[in-house]
Amino acid sequence: MTVYQSFTQTIHHILTTHPDGLTGRAIRCALIEEHGLRCTPREVREALRGHPDLFVPLADGRWRAREVVE
Repeated sequence: MTVYQSFTQTIHHILTTHPDGLTGRAIRCALIEEHGLRCTPREVREALRGHPDLFVPLADGRWRAREVVE
C-alpha cells in the first residue's frame, strides 16, 4: 500500500463516519487533528477528485463517501 492509498483510505474513513458529508476544509482539519496527517488543501482536493469511485461531490461544497450516498 502506498502512502497515497493510505491517505485516500483515511479520507474515506472520515467521510463514512460523517454521513452528511464534509467540506474539503473540514476533511483537512480532521486529517491533521485526528490522524496527524499533514496535507495541503490541494492534496485533499486531488484525492477527492481522483477517486470518483469513492467520493461524491455535493452542490454545496461538501463531499460524501459514495457508499453512503448509494
